[in-house]
Amino acid sequence: MRLLFPIIFIFIFLAVSGADDYSDSLLNQLSKAETDKQKTTIYLELGKYWSRKSPDVAYDYVSKSLDLSKKNSDRENEINSYILLGIIHKNMGNFKEAVKHQMNGLKIAVEIKDKQKESACLNNLGSIYQAQNSYDKALEYFKESLVIEEEFGNKNQVSVRLYNIGTIYELKDSLDMAYTYYYNSLLIEQEIGNKEGIYFAYYGLAGVDTKRKDFARATEYLEKALVIAQQLNDLGGLALCHNELAKLYKAMGETDKAIQSFIISIDFARKINFRNEIKDGYLGLSQLYRLKNDYKTAFEYQQQYISINDSLNSVEISSKIAEIESRYRLDIKEKEIKFLEEKESLLEERADSEKANRYYLLFAFFLAIFLALTNLDRVLNNLQAIFIYSGLIVFTLLVITLIFFRVNFSGNDINLENFIIVLVDVLTYAILPIFIFVILAERILLTRHLRTAGMLSEKIREIDTSPNEPEIVLIAENDKDQVKCNSDDLLFIEANDNYSAVCYLVNGQMKKVLLRGSLKRMEDQLAGRDMIIRCHKSYIVNIRNIRKVAGNAQGYKLQFSQTDIEIPVSRNFPKSIMEKIRNQMVGH
Repeated sequence: MRLLFPIIFIFIFLAVSGADDYSDSLLNQLSKAETDKQKTTIYLELGKYWSRKSPDVAYDYVSKSLDLSKKNSDRENEINSYILLGIIHKNMGNFKEAVKHQMNGLKIAVEIKDKQKESACLNNLGSIYQAQNSYDKALEYFKESLVIEEEFGNKNQVSVRLYNIGTIYELKDSLDMAYTYYYNSLLIEQEIGNKEGIYFAYYGLAGVDTKRKDFARATEYLEKALVIAQQLNDLGGLALCHNELAKLYKAMGETDKAIQSFIISIDFARKINFRNEIKDGYLGLSQLYRLKNDYKTAFEYQQQYISINDSLNSVEISSKIAEIESRYRLDIKEKEIKFLEEKESLLEERADSEKANRYYLLFAFFLAIFLALTNLDRVLNNLQAIFIYSGLIVFTLLVITLIFFRVNFSGNDINLENFIIVLVDVLTYAILPIFIFVILAERILLTRHLRTAGMLSEKIREIDTSPNEPEIVLIAENDKDQVKCNSDDLLFIEANDNYSAVCYLVNGQMKKVLLRGSLKRMEDQLAGRDMIIRCHKSYIVNIRNIRKVAGNAQGYKLQFSQTDIEIPVSRNFPKSIMEKIRNQMVGH
């Protein structure tokens, strides 16, 4: 712990040194400004500058900008002022005020048909809903904003939206989706040279890798993010990065380092009144001291967490209390109903209990039938044959039921109820042979797929891998973004939400690029290329680059050079690929 205070001092010194130079320059410009328009613009710049350093100072400047904008009917800067005020309130945890300001800005943007300002408001509303854990609503706003930015080709803002969407997927534990969005945001930020965007992308990637327990790579990303945040003197960024670093140390079991990082994060967050980061820090410290069995300190931090959390989410807490009370009353009522039902059940005759058991066994039988028919569908691959086999099974069971019914009942006992009882008994005894049939069907399917997979692998190796085909050019929906590669360098194309991920070789290494556009759009652009085929609803593959075809009872998987990714294929794909291979070999 003795090292903690020098570390804090070093970071504070780095963050504060030279912090006022830009502010002084803006104030000097403000003193010389001649028009309200110029003053409004400078007030906004001062607000942006101080928003991550001193929200109170930023609020004063932006309020002056808003007043001047309203006075002069400057609608554009009025929107800018509302947006920035909303961001400041959101960072301070004042969500009600944040939503109000963003909605005011959105209303004006729609009125004056300013799509980019509308996008900014939608994005900020998504961030507010994210802070309140309304992830589906946040995702809806972020994606709506992303569509607008892509229409304008604004790479900087597209990157911000990709990052925000990645954050939501990470919070929803969709880590592969989160990593894809973060990484694509990083590529754009590196291309345009935006340092702030780069360190945010590193921060996001580190969070995903921490959850994946890839601690080495998470540490590498966070170290890069911290260096950039220090260079920018971004106290908010430093607070975020140290908070994430603390979570990384905690996951690695390095409790003391995690405690130090949380304290540093809280210190930076306090300087700019970032209450969400302060709250997260207190919660993290409480959990860590509990692990160290220091319950007194853990309780103190827990109390500080509860205090700030109550101030941030008082409405939410009231709602949760009401929900808990409602659940409590409902639970009492359900227990009373259950007690009455159990009491009544004890008075019922034994026959009723046996009937219930029969219905349970009947359900198990139909489940077995469903599994059997599923495997018949895989083995036979023919709808007519499936119906024939299904009809044969049903007919056999009915015949057996009639035989047992006639043997066991006669006279007045021959009725529908007794017939159903016998039918249920027959179905019960049929469960075991049906499950045996399921296992045999799986074995047949496995043998067939392994044999076909081996044959396909051999045929693919015989194909000429040096085609004389024109260069591939795939164009996105905006008709601007595109991917070019040689025909024999394309590996596969994967459907990825509203995008298509193009995977191809560059100098022997796989490169993955996202283009906005459906897989059908990519397929249409590849029409006429015989060895490039759609093998699945989510994949297009280049047959020449298939290294191996693997098979099991569930289907086939394609393996490619330079990657461990396995591509699933549809049931009919082996037929179509064999036809393509035969045509290719005949042509040579």
